[in-house]
Amino acid sequence: MYNSIDVTKTKSIILETNLFLFFCAFLIKSFSLSIQAIRWNVITHQLNINISFSQAWKNILVGFFFNQALPSSSGGDAIRAWEIRHLGIKKVLISIVLDRFSGLFALFLSSIFCAVILLIKEDINDFMSESLYFIIALNLTGVALISTATILDKTVKKFGLTWVANKLELNLFSETIRALIQKKGRMLFLLFSSMIMHFLLGVSGYLILLSLGVNPPFLYFFPYFLLALTISTIPLSIGGWGVRETAMISLFYYINVNTEITLVFSVLYGVLMICVGLPGGVFWLLKTKNT
Repeated sequence: MYNSIDVTKTKSIILETNLFLFFCAFLIKSFSLSIQAIRWNVITHQLNINISFSQAWKNILVGFFFNQALPSSSGGDAIRAWEIRHLGIKKVLISIVLDRFSGLFALFLSSIFCAVILLIKEDINDFMSESLYFIIALNLTGVALISTATILDKTVKKFGLTWVANKLELNLFSETIRALIQKKGRMLFLLFSSMIMHFLLGVSGYLILLSLGVNPPFLYFFPYFLLALTISTIPLSIGGWGVRETAMISLFYYINVNTEITLVFSVLYGVLMICVGLPGGVFWLLKTKNT
């Protein structure tokens, strides 16, 4: 795959990048972390964890910074939990996992929604159609797996593993999810705020693609972009590097974006994530210095 890349053409694409559009993508992605802080506050409130919006925002930024330096794009979650362990490590871990699950659930639904719309439009070829059915199936599996979290404690106990449920606090984990579902206002906020975050993520990615002089329809770009990011969360590399590039080169083929542009796009997206996470690194260093 990488042997076919034209190095000269790739360098030319990098040099011609529209930095204004890249900066806009940076602002949009940075803003989305504020929405995540509000979302996480809803979950922490349900668990009676006393944390302010500013504390939540800084904690998310610190985690985002370490996501770029640890395996997969979720390695920073452990750092987030450790940073506020004094609030109750078990409850904190549950809140972060639920925050992650909220994002993944919305990501799966967003991908399904876009793929279904594309299939209804009927202006796509059979090759692309088959890939969209695969995306729908994959994301439906993800939705089903996350949905089982509501009865995870009961399922584990049915297999006679009560001690596992107690050790891992699965009772509190599943009870919190059930309580959030019963409070429809909170549940709807978690769902829609997560979907807005993914939409903003898609917009920031699309702006990077536009900065390279490529403009496929956003609806075509969005589901393949989200699937590539989902694949990049597999802990096979630092910050998803390499995994993300391979996934995007493979998937963007379906929307007729050539290999060189896709490679530059993926690298620029990785650089964007580093830039967004840098304030988190500053917050962490300042806190470490003060303690």
